[in-house]
Amino acid sequence: MTAKDEVKRPAREKNSLLDLQDFLSGLLADGRIKQEDFDYVLNNRRSVKDREKHIVQYIADLHIEDQKSPGRRLDIESLTMALSTQSGQEYFRIDPLKIDAAEVTQVMSYAFTQRHHILAVEVSTLNVKIASAQPYKEGMLSLRLSGAQKVAAGITTVKEILRVTPENRD
Repeated sequence: MTAKDEVKRPAREKNSLLDLQDFLSGLLADGRIKQEDFDYVLNNRRSVKDREKHIVQYIADLHIEDQKSPGRRLDIESLTMALSTQSGQEYFRIDPLKIDAAEVTQVMSYAFTQRHHILAVEVSTLNVKIASAQPYKEGMLSLRLSGAQKVAAGITTVKEILRVTPENRD
């Protein structure tokens, strides 16, 4: 049986990291990749360098053709949008000029942001919007926040998160 034949995806463990096979199965089911691409990506992630990359970055680096847009490659942006759709979370394009560093650091430190690949992108007295590269890590939704703030999660890339932290700005 191929991944495309599987109709029902396995239940995700709570607080789990993004799984390569699950993500690829979603791309295959959505017609974004071919079975050969699925097999190649799954069976060739052997080097330490490849295993250290975020799954979305690893796939983007392979320059696989997007079967829904012939002639175009699956890049980090299109793959992150696919992950957003698969996870049912909003896609965030982070605007560093809209992030209030003083408010954001009240919610989480930059060290925490880099270690967990999450970033508070919007903070108000009622809500906190958090962008993450790991949609199934539920820990971010249970952050201990002051007051009665609700946490809303969305998807972005690790590259986006690291780009807006002060340590990585020019």
